[in-house]
Amino acid sequence: MSETKLMKRVVDGLEPGDRDYVVWDKEIAGFGVRVRTSGTKTYVFKYRYRNRQQWYSIGKHGTWTTDQARRKAGELNVLVLSGEDPASKKQADRKAMTVSELCDLYLEEGIAGKKAQTVEMDRIRIDTHVRPLIGFLKVPDVTRRDMQSLMTEIATPRPWLDPNVTRGSSADDGSAKDGATAPKKKRKTYSRTIGGKGVANRTIGMLGGIFSFAIDRELRQDNPVVGVKKFKEKRLNRRLKDEELQRLAAVLQHYEPIPGANPAVNAIRLLLLLGCRKAEILTLEWDDVHLESGLIHLRDSKSGERHVQMNSMAKDVLRGIHRVPDNPHVIPGNKEGQHFIALQKSWERIRKEAGIPDVRIHDLRHTYASIAADMGFSLQAIGKLLGHKKASSTERYAHLADAPLKHATETVSATIAGRMSGQISPLAQTAA
Repeated sequence: MSETKLMKRVVDGLEPGDRDYVVWDKEIAGFGVRVRTSGTKTYVFKYRYRNRQQWYSIGKHGTWTTDQARRKAGELNVLVLSGEDPASKKQADRKAMTVSELCDLYLEEGIAGKKAQTVEMDRIRIDTHVRPLIGFLKVPDVTRRDMQSLMTEIATPRPWLDPNVTRGSSADDGSAKDGATAPKKKRKTYSRTIGGKGVANRTIGMLGGIFSFAIDRELRQDNPVVGVKKFKEKRLNRRLKDEELQRLAAVLQHYEPIPGANPAVNAIRLLLLLGCRKAEILTLEWDDVHLESGLIHLRDSKSGERHVQMNSMAKDVLRGIHRVPDNPHVIPGNKEGQHFIALQKSWERIRKEAGIPDVRIHDLRHTYASIAADMGFSLQAIGKLLGHKKASSTERYAHLADAPLKHATETVSATIAGRMSGQISPLAQTAA
């Protein structure tokens, strides 16, 4: 153990060793930073209460600045001098923490490394489903049964609680739920009740991470999500047939009186020709499109930074797009400097006219992968084209690779049948 004045540059420079160690501040007694072998650095405060040594974990370096931790250590020292036990008080506060407060703490300190889009989705699920349904529960009191009930509640339709429908004793349209306790004044209800099995599964998955965070913070001993049975979801594997692709092409051409001027049409064509995710195309900037080398640089895709190989048809689409001055995006929006955000609305209109009302935007990516599988490309190659990190992500297309297998089995069986009838193949003759 060493002693120095703790400052940001000092703490930043501390390297992990073969074992955990603490560097103490020479100005505030008991204030230090613990460096784990993993490299994690945590500010701590050590003191004595009723002749017993106590440790108080202030917080991780990065979440807490050195100055903030120093001020906190000073406040803790004042509590100790006044006869209080900060660690016991912290334990009591934690026991009183609600699920809603845990979610606040998680969104503040537990989202490091998550992408902004994922964090925003977590925030929506928390506000829409978790807070209204179980936010009032104490963190240590949450059970697996609570989690199972939460899933059922989210998955069960409640049409009378639709946030777009008002409720109250004066409603007479049949959509309101009347009763003795119904308020006289109409009001809109929570949107928490509008979910489904898929939403329930993903919300419970998110809560599994939040309660793991709670265990790390010693707010509870176990994870109530473990063992919860999720709903079976029907995997959507819709792909466009050849005649559907032809109808879609005709509609896209109809919506493009001036070639390259319609952002929705440009986006749909690039999604089909490159197999990219919707966000990857909509947020794409011209600085990351390199027509000469034939590469698109995706700085922050779902699977991390990657490069997309451009084909000649995608290059033609990109060359024909009308660029908007002072807007860096390939698919520009109506607002200055922003990307296009109305693709879903445009797609609903286009797919209806093309006679494919059940096709989602993501099915364009699935169509790209399916055709690649039909042509005999390996799942590994398809995974690289799609930017999958894990092979399991590409395995959903395994059933689509049957065409090459059928061709292979026909060829082998024909050869065997020929040899059984005494006919020797040209290859066998050569080998002999």
